Amino acid sequence: MPNYALLQAKIVADHAADTAEQISAALNAKTIATKQPISTADIKKYLLLNGVWLAIKTSANPVAVTAMDALALFEAFNVQESNVQAMLVQIMDGLIAANLTPAFTATHKAAVLAMGDTLVSWADQHWEGAVQLWQIKEVQA
Repeated sequence: MPNYALLQAKIVADHAADTAEQISAALNAKTIATKQPISTADIKKYLLLNGVWLAIKTSANPVAVTAMDALALFEAFNVQESNVQAMLVQIMDGLIAANLTPAFTATHKAAVLAMGDTLVSWADQHWEGAVQLWQIKEVQA
């Protein structure tokens, strides 16, 4: 059930002078940066399409072996958890330092980490679906 007290508090705090249409647009706009789990299938696809998969897969370097094990063991890396993100960063930093041929670079690392970036709305975080005009008008009445 939607929390109308929370909606009313948000409107009073941030949108007191706005119309219901403006409030709806603001609360439903995907402008809040957050993290989402990164699928290992997406990482594998990226590594393959960018020509570094084989170098990592065939390397005897301990970091490359760890990377391949992690990609096999997990379906996704939930980078919302700080320890998971730290582990993923540590593995990728090790791959960069390993200087494989072709090399896994800081550009690859940034691209993989960006897979976990997403934008959400206030409604996504605090509401059940989009905030509707009638709901805003109801709490303004």
